[in-house]
Amino acid sequence: MRRGILIIALVAACDPTSGRSVRPDDELISEGGPAGDDGGADATVPERCAIPGDTRCEGEDVLMTCGPGATMESTTCALGCSPTPVARCRVFAPSGPVTSGDATAAGLASITFATGTTINGATGEIVGVRAAGEGVANGIGFRVAQRTSAGGVSYAVGIFSFESLMIASGVELALRGANSVALVAGKHVQIDGVIDARGDCAGVSGGPGGFAGGAANTAGLGPGGGQVASGVGTTDPGGGGGGYAAPGGRGGPTATGIYSVAGVVYGDAELTDLLGGSGGADGFNGGVNGGGGGGGAVQIVSLRDVTIGGGPSVGGINAGGCGGFASAGSGGGGGSGGAIVVEAPRIILAGNGVLAANGGGGGGAEVTAAVRQHGALGASPAPAAGSGGGAGGAGASPAGKDGSKPGGAAGGGGGGCGRIKLRAFDPIDLRGVVSPAIGSGATAKSEGG
Repeated sequence: MRRGILIIALVAACDPTSGRSVRPDDELISEGGPAGDDGGADATVPERCAIPGDTRCEGEDVLMTCGPGATMESTTCALGCSPTPVARCRVFAPSGPVTSGDATAAGLASITFATGTTINGATGEIVGVRAAGEGVANGIGFRVAQRTSAGGVSYAVGIFSFESLMIASGVELALRGANSVALVAGKHVQIDGVIDARGDCAGVSGGPGGFAGGAANTAGLGPGGGQVASGVGTTDPGGGGGGYAAPGGRGGPTATGIYSVAGVVYGDAELTDLLGGSGGADGFNGGVNGGGGGGGAVQIVSLRDVTIGGGPSVGGINAGGCGGFASAGSGGGGGSGGAIVVEAPRIILAGNGVLAANGGGGGGAEVTAAVRQHGALGASPAPAAGSGGGAGGAGASPAGKDGSKPGGAAGGGGGGCGRIKLRAFDPIDLRGVVSPAIGSGATAKSEGG
């Protein structure tokens, strides 16, 4: 009888359909437990394995690994277990110059902005909160990363690090300085207020990481800067709008039908380079005003989750381009929208959330009292500043509109939309507004990992 039992045990151990690893100490199990056991004790027997280092996912959140003792060891994965290409705990790696180390540096604190302030991406100063300089100060880290784009443009990113970051409803953080800005947290990021990355739109200046508009009959700056054609007297053309994810609008024509060239498309959908928007050109009118500056560039990173617009009022990020100046002669072109990157394992854009990188409106012709129209926090295009200017790109229509010629002079073209990238492990909860719209070619969404 004992011989029969042995044969059955060996057959079971060699059976490839058994679904179990071959284990030399396998025993026949009766209803009462292992042979020789009275069944009265609850003993947990470690699962045996054959190849140390082998892994598999057990459900969605547990990684099983074959340990050095030939037994399976379990690890709970904070971000879930990914079964392919090799089973592993998911680890979120930020893009660009931002690293996981930025989010986990020693000395970082959980920071809540309950009142508005200004953040300078070139110096590290946060007015009333953090003094200028690199390193960790008052629980907030800062460093500057120097970069060169694929197109050969040198730029820099000011990286601010937090343990967690909260911007309360009704609060505005104004981003300033020449550098693009990254706000990074190891834990949660919640944006119920507004991050304004347009810059102050004073004169022809652009937002942080953005490029200035043209002044004194010159083209806008940046890879997609609007151009200006030469004219004669009252046949002066308007300035071309800046381009980025979509082209800007052409500056209104001369009497002979010659338009100023609009700014062109640059960069890529993945926002490999965190560049801001390009400037619109000045209208050819003696250089008394100018084109609008390009919107700024901002990257939001959390190693856990990002929630935007979950408060009682509108919350989000505005990287719109600045509007071109109206003029007694021809108007300036609008600046293009900038860049917004949001990266986290989980992203929620709640009902009051808005992400906008809209183009600025073109300046009107033969008018001096018109108010400049900057890219707004929403999906509506920035209108022209007076007659003859072109509207900025927004929503499902990311290209800037051409300027026209209402009289002797012409208006500036509208700025094109900037770029937005959303990247998460889990499906992104999009109940808010994204402008340029998903599907327009100017906003990219990536899920999984």
